[in-house]
Amino acid sequence: MPPGGAVPQVHVRESDGFNGSVLTMIELIAFVFVGAAILGIIITVMEEGEFPGWGRMAACVLAAIVPTVIVISLIPPLFFVVGLAVGAVCAGFAISATCGMSVKRAIIAASIYLAIQIGIGLVFYLIS
Repeated sequence: MPPGGAVPQVHVRESDGFNGSVLTMIELIAFVFVGAAILGIIITVMEEGEFPGWGRMAACVLAAIVPTVIVISLIPPLFFVVGLAVGAVCAGFAISATCGMSVKRAIIAASIYLAIQIGIGLVFYLIS
């Protein structure tokens, strides 16, 4: 924690389409854990087993989101699907390495996860 007990904040530019909102670290961590829960449920259903674990799923969510955001920020908005594909492949390799799934099934799980995240984002966009 910074001096004085203040919560660290991430400032988002208005040009990014977020109306200058401020996300706290707590909100970002909550986003990662909600994503980990969604991805964990997908993998649990696909593998017909137990939940793989919060740490593994959080790492896989970050492996999906970070490359996606980087690629989307570098290419024209029309080609955002390329960023999603890169994120799905990166997450697929992470899921394969951490959960012991085949790469093909792991990429399918990551693709389903990113599709659900797009759906959730679209719902929040339409609500606000």
